Amino acid sequence: MTKLIIMDCDGTMYMQPDDKFTNLPFWHDIIDRSADVMRKVKPGIVDPRAEVNRIFTQYKGEVSEGFVAEGFCESKEEYFRKTWGRVNTKKYMIEGRLLPGTLDKLVEKDFGLAILSNAPRVWIDHALEELGVARYFWGRVWTGESTERKPTPASFLQVLNQLGIDANDAVMIGDDPTIDILPSNALGIKTIQVNPHNKESVATYSVRNINDIRRILC
Repeated sequence: MTKLIIMDCDGTMYMQPDDKFTNLPFWHDIIDRSADVMRKVKPGIVDPRAEVNRIFTQYKGEVSEGFVAEGFCESKEEYFRKTWGRVNTKKYMIEGRLLPGTLDKLVEKDFGLAILSNAPRVWIDHALEELGVARYFWGRVWTGESTERKPTPASFLQVLNQLGIDANDAVMIGDDPTIDILPSNALGIKTIQVNPHNKESVATYSVRNINDIRRILC
C-alpha cells in the first residue's frame, strides 16, 4: 500500500532541456554568479570563469565545497545563497510544470509527500514558491546540502527512516534513470519516471508529463 510519494524537483516538477547539465544555459548562469563571487573576494583573478571550471573539475562537481576550501565563501550555504539563490528560477521552468491540482488529488488519497533533490535548499524553496506548491511539502524536503545525496541508498533511506515508511510503501518520482530510478528500484521502492521523450525506461511506470501521475496513483 503506497503511503509516501517522494519527488525529485528539477526535470521532474518541471521540464528541462534534454542535454547534459553542464551544457544547459542554467549552468552557465551559475558559472557567471560564481565568477562574480570570486571577483569580489579576490579582484586580481584574471579569468574567474576559468577558475570556476577548474574548481568544478578539481572537486568533482562539488563547486560549493571548492569555494569553501579555497576561501571564497565561509560555508556551502553562503555559496548557494550568492549563486543559485540569485538566479531567476522562473526563467528555467519550461513546459510540463507540476500543477497544484495534481497534489490536491494526491492529498485527497492520503498520500504523504516529500522531496529528495540534489539541488540546494535555496533553489528548491524558490522553485516550490514559483510552482505554488510549497505548502504541500513543509518539513519534508531533503536537498543537496546533505552529506547523503542521490544516488546513494542512504539518501533515500534517510527520507524513509525519518518519516517511518517502509520502502515497499513508497513511490519515487524522478526524471533521471541513474540517480532517481535505478537506486529506488534496488531498494524496493516503486518508481515513476517523468519521461517526456518516451525513452526506454526501467521504472515501474513511465509518464510524459508530471501531471499524468494522477492516472497511476489516483
